[in-house]
Amino acid sequence: SGKTVDAYGWYTALEYQFERRWSAFGRYDYAQFPDDSDLHENSVSAGLTFRQSEFMFWRLQVQHTTGENFAGGVDRNQIFLQADFLIGQHPAHTY
Repeated sequence: SGKTVDAYGWYTALEYQFERRWSAFGRYDYAQFPDDSDLHENSVSAGLTFRQSEFMFWRLQVQHTTGENFAGGVDRNQIFLQADFLIGQHPAHTY
């Protein structure tokens, strides 16, 4: 439409390592849509991370999102399982 839209977003997160290989985290996200700043989404996440070794970790995350997007109201729950691994040289820091 040629109009200027001032949209923004931000997040905050906190992680606590309670054992040598285990940590828990929480995160809050807020984002406005770049085409219409009146539309936005909020997300709250919590999860658990297991560091299998210095080369690999597993993360389980649960996320709840609410807000308003182009399709209407948003109210969804998601579960993510992430596997993150390193192939190649060892990282430059100690564990």
